[in-house]
Amino acid sequence: VAALSVALLGDPAAGELRGANCSETSCYNAESLCGEFKEPCEAVGPPSFGVQIWRTATSQFQGDFSYRRVERSAFDLEACERGDHWLEVVFDGHWTLGGGSHSVLGLSLASKTVVSAYVTLLQDNPCLTPVNGLPSARCFNALLAIQGVCPCNGWDWSARGTPEAKDIGMFCSPEDQCPLIHQVYLQQTQYFSYNASKASACFGKANTLKVRGWEQPQDDLCVAKVRESTCPSALAGAMRWPTSLWHFLLVMLVLSDNCHVHLGYML
Repeated sequence: VAALSVALLGDPAAGELRGANCSETSCYNAESLCGEFKEPCEAVGPPSFGVQIWRTATSQFQGDFSYRRVERSAFDLEACERGDHWLEVVFDGHWTLGGGSHSVLGLSLASKTVVSAYVTLLQDNPCLTPVNGLPSARCFNALLAIQGVCPCNGWDWSARGTPEAKDIGMFCSPEDQCPLIHQVYLQQTQYFSYNASKASACFGKANTLKVRGWEQPQDDLCVAKVRESTCPSALAGAMRWPTSLWHFLLVMLVLSDNCHVHLGYML
């Protein structure tokens, strides 16, 4: 778990304690987890039919134990970096501290639970970024794709110039009206290991199984905070989401473009 146990830049205290047993002594991770983290654009999952999903995300761990993650996707790195996204997914929930890690020195434990999810189709027909000023070689019917993945009882997903977020739990029930969100995210508690400073944090991959999230953590990412921050003292004394959604949508987009297959058939 190399990336998780390296010293965090800008905070010597975290570096000094990276070899400590955080279940026996304070590593100051819990005091530093609060804040807003912004992840750079990155490719998510394997490409399908020559097309790749790129995602950027921000995550917030608030001092009142509320949690929010906002993911936005694009079809190429250039579009992602300039903010030309076609889909946004917002996850709201809460997080809790789990004490220090008994299995990896320098790490602490926490969990997060998503209780609400909101999906917004930002573009009905997103296109690949043109190359050398030429017209885009390919556009996709994102509206058809999202309708197949989340029928949502016939709700209109169309952006129509004014994108509108859909509350999946409220408007897309029962489960078969948006199975990916219901089964993978909603009301799911995910366990993760981490170390943190006031400027940044390193996270292990979150997992619904404690043995994988806490006892045998795997590297995920180290990310800087938007601004330096720490948790309230009362909180400190108290105690990268699955990629399947994005890859599934990518496959569905390509299939709907090439074969005009209704996505519900694939579920």
